[in-house]
Amino acid sequence: MTENIFGPQARRKVLVTGMGRGGTSSVAAMLHHTGFNVSGDAPPRANFEDEALRPLLIDGRIDELQRELEARSARHPLVAWKDPKLHGDNGLELIRRLPDDWVLLAIFRDPVAIVSRRMISDQVDFSQSMPSVMKFMGKLHNFVAEVQKSRKVIYVSYEKVVTEPVATIKGIYSMLGAELDDGAAAALWARMQRSQKEYLLHSDSPSRALAE
Repeated sequence: MTENIFGPQARRKVLVTGMGRGGTSSVAAMLHHTGFNVSGDAPPRANFEDEALRPLLIDGRIDELQRELEARSARHPLVAWKDPKLHGDNGLELIRRLPDDWVLLAIFRDPVAIVSRRMISDQVDFSQSMPSVMKFMGKLHNFVAEVQKSRKVIYVSYEKVVTEPVATIKGIYSMLGAELDDGAAAALWARMQRSQKEYLLHSDSPSRALAE
């Protein structure tokens, strides 16, 4: 899709977060395939993570991060940034500083599924990984609860994306302000699946590829 699906003069700013191994890459791929800039001036990576922005978030350089996000939104009518680390320690400070037209897509996934992926990719057992996953899922919930006090939050179930892709994709875009028909949503889902396969092919190791 090359035209602006929200209208010729429309602008959208979207943040994407969720648990690691929780489906954020698939949602970022969805946005990318509908014309969102997801990587600034660099070509998007297979996992749609931004090597320029993450260090700013992790290091607490929120002023720089805010300036870069606003600069991107000035250059591109549709802009998105995906990072599972957004709901960490510095994310809320960024949220407080951004204008309220930035929308949050919060991706939730079954914790058992996340642990299963980590057992393969990180070589940990279930009993080791589940407490950590539940801890960070609680942090994600608290983060989203705080964010929705000041801006729009769209909740996304990754299981629904996979099992009911057409209806779920249409619902997400409707909440963003665009109405997709069944054919457009199905075509978008096919592109998302191709992106997922490309991500697997470019993963760093066979175990990581299998996990993703």
